[in-house]
Amino acid sequence: MTTTPNPQEIAMRVLEHAGFRLSNWIPAHPDADGEIIGDTQCAVMVKHGATRFGREYREVEPDGTIN
Repeated sequence: MTTTPNPQEIAMRVLEHAGFRLSNWIPAHPDADGEIIGDTQCAVMVKHGATRFGREYREVEPDGTIN
């Protein structure tokens, strides 16, 4: 029996194929006090550019949207 990957994993694979790598996990939707609502987290992906200071960042939400 196989399990289907969730939308966040699929989006992360697409970004990895484009040269991004996982940098960090952050809370997906903190409330006004900074508390985490539920156990969902956003994946922060980073891609190093050609120059020393050139970096691109993308956030992958738990529902698979890429920001």
